[in-house]
Amino acid sequence: MRFLYSQIIINKNNLYKKSFNIKVELLAKVFKSHLNTLQAKTKTPKKWVQDNMLNYQMIQKNKYFSLPDLIKIIKKRKLIVKSQSPNFYIDYQWYKKFKIQKHNQNIIKNYKSERINFLDFEQKFKSEDYVKKNKIINKIIFVNKLINKMSTEKIEKSYIFKILNELNKISSSLNSLEKNNKISLAINDFIKSLKKYFKSGKLNTNEFKVFKTFWGHATCQNSLLKY
Repeated sequence: MRFLYSQIIINKNNLYKKSFNIKVELLAKVFKSHLNTLQAKTKTPKKWVQDNMLNYQMIQKNKYFSLPDLIKIIKKRKLIVKSQSPNFYIDYQWYKKFKIQKHNQNIIKNYKSERINFLDFEQKFKSEDYVKKNKIINKIIFVNKLINKMSTEKIEKSYIFKILNELNKISSSLNSLEKNNKISLAINDFIKSLKKYFKSGKLNTNEFKVFKTFWGHATCQNSLLKY
């Protein structure tokens, strides 16, 4: 969503053919207030913009190395997942009857059940409705693909509204898990701002209330053990 917003800013200011540094300078100013909401910052706004908002190859790639991909490798090489960060794994196997393959399978099971809680650092859903949570994740993946495929040279209003419509569906689905959850509020904040922009032609980069505090887990770190 921030990538989509950054491209709208670039197009609004006719910066598409301008130098890389000019884009970095502007976007760093826009997203500085977002980054300030993080308790632990590891990158400056300029560096973060370079690595994320202007890293088109990373944003637009179709294939990511996921946990299910890791499990396929583990099966062939006799490895066990020792730990994860963020931690989402629960295994109640008794140590005397511990089975490695079952352990690895349980990781995937837990991952599919808990990955909705990767969407934001603070918002955690207690719902055990696995089917509904999985449907929401699939909707999010679909929106991600829409953003990946969008033209960064020419922003089409109809295409943006298609994305906003799908985001609205996601917000409603998340609200069915928990009313007024942070992620839904952030998405609604984002949708409201963009609709206002396309109606008035004015872009207020300082009006976000919840969206600027919306940060999820971008990566999952795994520690492996050879046996």
